[in-house]
Amino acid sequence: MRSQFRKLFVVICAFGEVDVRSLWEQFKDVLCEYLVHRFSSETGPQYALAEINQLLNFYGLSLKKINLLHATLPSQLNLSTIDVVKEESEGRLNLEKMNEEQKIVVENVLSAVYENKAPKLLILVGL
Repeated sequence: MRSQFRKLFVVICAFGEVDVRSLWEQFKDVLCEYLVHRFSSETGPQYALAEINQLLNFYGLSLKKINLLHATLPSQLNLSTIDVVKEESEGRLNLEKMNEEQKIVVENVLSAVYENKAPKLLILVGL
């Protein structure tokens, strides 16, 4: 469902007569929600814009052509190479291999990342 909103946004931009910047600002939180939790509040919107730009290419458009912000992610980033199911599966397998102390650290880090309530600095030191 998350990426469907971005696909809908692209269709509206491609075929509708709308103020694209205004539409982006109005629905940016919804369009970026999952990516903000997955990455950060700074890079999440950039990932969303990069995906939107890829979808716009299908219609012969780009962020520049529709006068929307430009994504500033590294050019070597390829969103289609991220296999979420595989990553989740590997994460679960690795979690099963951890001892209790390691599981506590993982739980604390993930909690800090996904709750996203305040900026945090986490330093992990290991051998």
